[in-house]
Amino acid sequence: MRCVPQRSEELLQSLLEAANRRDAAALAAICTPDVEFRPVVAALTGEAYRGEEGIRRWLAEIERRFPGSYAAADEVESSSHAAIASGRTRGRDMSFAWHVVVRVDGGLIASWSFHPSREHAERAAAQ
Repeated sequence: MRCVPQRSEELLQSLLEAANRRDAAALAAICTPDVEFRPVVAALTGEAYRGEEGIRRWLAEIERRFPGSYAAADEVESSSHAAIASGRTRGRDMSFAWHVVVRVDGGLIASWSFHPSREHAERAAAQ
């Protein structure tokens, strides 16, 4: 059964919580079956991830590359169809800032992508 939070900001928070727990089932439950996402790791691998299988591969890569890391949003703007957030991922001997656009379709996350700056994320969200 899929959980359907009402607002894109709630979906973004649920995404971060599930990712921090490395909980693929919880993350898949708030995404469309064909979700496409381009997390920070995609910049290293050059590939997008899709669907529940992509979620599982991404979470495994995160734990392998950044064991014990966690992400938190510092600033979030949202509408009924999208959320833009800036935050930070922290872990053992590492910390980096990120900016993400989460698009919502039918109350579920349809896509998310990371961007090099808040301004870049805002431009991407406007498209």
